[in-house]
Amino acid sequence: MEKYHTIVVNELHAKYEDFINFPFDLYGDRSQRFKNQFALAGIATCLLLMEEDMPCGRLALYENKDLLYNNTSAIAIGNYECIDKHEAAKTLLNSAFEIAKEKDYTYIIGPMNGSTWKAYRFIDSQTNPLFFTENLHQHYYSQQFEANGFGAISHYLSQVDTDLAFGKYLYLKERFDQQQINIRSIDMNNLEKELLLLYDLCSEVFVHNFLYTPISSKDFLNLYLLLMPILNPDLIILAEDTVTGKLAGFIFAIPDLFDASKQSIIIKTLARNPARKYAGITQLLCDMIVQYASQNHITKLYHAFMHVQNKSVNVSAKFSGNDFRHYTLFGKAL
Repeated sequence: MEKYHTIVVNELHAKYEDFINFPFDLYGDRSQRFKNQFALAGIATCLLLMEEDMPCGRLALYENKDLLYNNTSAIAIGNYECIDKHEAAKTLLNSAFEIAKEKDYTYIIGPMNGSTWKAYRFIDSQTNPLFFTENLHQHYYSQQFEANGFGAISHYLSQVDTDLAFGKYLYLKERFDQQQINIRSIDMNNLEKELLLLYDLCSEVFVHNFLYTPISSKDFLNLYLLLMPILNPDLIILAEDTVTGKLAGFIFAIPDLFDASKQSIIIKTLARNPARKYAGITQLLCDMIVQYASQNHITKLYHAFMHVQNKSVNVSAKFSGNDFRHYTLFGKAL
């Protein structure tokens, strides 16, 4: 008899609570930082790994009709948690592979809670403390994926600026003023309307990103409104083209809630319209955030979750960004 077995659970199943609560048992004292929670939309199957009557792993399979890899529909593994046992991981992942093949998928991607709008990627190294928005993972998860046939399909990194030197690009504001580009903080009194401006620009400029899938304006609002209690309008700067009424670019930064000293902030999103006349917007916006950080007792500014081939890596380098952490997304042909 095999030591481990999997069961399919849903909200009505007696073991569903074990599925939800397993991470809190696995991470112990660190569980208070566990954020990689259930993303209900798109879930096809929830698998719970058991050793007799004891939960020892879990994952969810997500179906997203727009998720393609090499022009082939792919299914995603998310919410992956497992004990540090090779046989346990093999049983859990093999069960996922079989279900995916039964659904006629030929490729599987993970970890990804359905899309790149939600939690995805494994941390490569945990030598540095986590900053807010990083997902809590066990250090061995990548090895478990690799041991079961996954290979890296994409790499990402976060960088940190501790020099906080600013002023190199602030002169650009005068040029954009002449172009009727209004540089301003987000209006918290009209937050939903403002976020829809961000949504329109993201939908336009992120469409060519690796594994991009569209998101509705409602879902976009729900993601960003979750952050409303911690938002600081001085950290969210919009460059609005007053002629078109659309955004030329924006920078969206938040406090690092994991820093007890409250001296760290995170650049979550940075985007600009690709039109040539807006060139320099991202440098100006970053310079303004660095200026704010330097003048408000901030000691660390994280440039978070950049694809290694993204232009934002070059922008980060212009602001003393040094490597802080690397991440990997995996895939496997079935």
